[in-house]
Amino acid sequence: MTYHPPAISPLLREQHGLITREQAQFHGLNNRRIRRRVTTSDWIRVEPDVFQLAAVSPSWESRVLAACLQSGGVAGARCAAALWRIDGFSTPPSEILVPFGSGYRNASHRIHRTKQWDRIDRQTIRSISCTGAARTILDLGAVISYQRLELATESALRQKLVSWPELLSCLNDHSRKGRDGCGKLRTLLDARYGDDHIPLSEWSTLVARLVTSRGLPKPVLEHPLVDRRGHTYAVLDLAWPKHKVALELDSLRYHFNRKSFEHDRRKRNRARNEGWIIHEVTWQMYIDAQSEVVALARDALNLRLSVVA
Repeated sequence: MTYHPPAISPLLREQHGLITREQAQFHGLNNRRIRRRVTTSDWIRVEPDVFQLAAVSPSWESRVLAACLQSGGVAGARCAAALWRIDGFSTPPSEILVPFGSGYRNASHRIHRTKQWDRIDRQTIRSISCTGAARTILDLGAVISYQRLELATESALRQKLVSWPELLSCLNDHSRKGRDGCGKLRTLLDARYGDDHIPLSEWSTLVARLVTSRGLPKPVLEHPLVDRRGHTYAVLDLAWPKHKVALELDSLRYHFNRKSFEHDRRKRNRARNEGWIIHEVTWQMYIDAQSEVVALARDALNLRLSVVA
């Protein structure tokens, strides 16, 4: 039996029988000793610089980990879903996510190249690097049907791997025209987590995150408007009080019964008479036209700044 330095055996057990050339060298094995282990069939070369202990039977986990170790990538899409134990992906294809421009090639794997590598939310499950749960759901939208995506999302929610707000935040972070996967997740969010379900406080927080992520000052949430007698006559959903600019979130659940509809118009008219610029934002605008929402706030703030100047 071939001798291994003491630190290598635990590493082999942890990594499904795998070791990289760099790891072996770090633990005292030079290229000659590595080559001898391959020649004697104690180690099997499974990637140019990744080796597997011959005594360990290959598995889909070891094949995926070998690709990740060689490429520096992570398991993605259906492969990541299997690692997260999301229902319906017990025998996934080997899908590896690598940065756009990576030269990694291997016909045994499906290689996905991403320009949003900085947003993969890298996690480690059973020693294998993979995308975070929300990013996994987003990427699944590019490779499976809407019906399967809905079932996968329900499984992830049921296991508390992810929440609706986290999925919406992930969509916001990755959303751009033509980005695979966004369309199906956007449709699912609109159908299952629309403005008749989402708490207004959560929606306000999400819009605040959106505008600040695009470089605008942080707004005040639920800013009260007080009359001369000290009575609060209105509360604005998001406001920049210094500039008298506000965004009001018009939700089917909270704003479009008859009483709320009338009250909202009166309070906004009164605020406008006192110099406030108020723009209404609907759920559909937030889902489908985020750039428009940001532009409304930015233009109003710029208008105020130009007046001051």
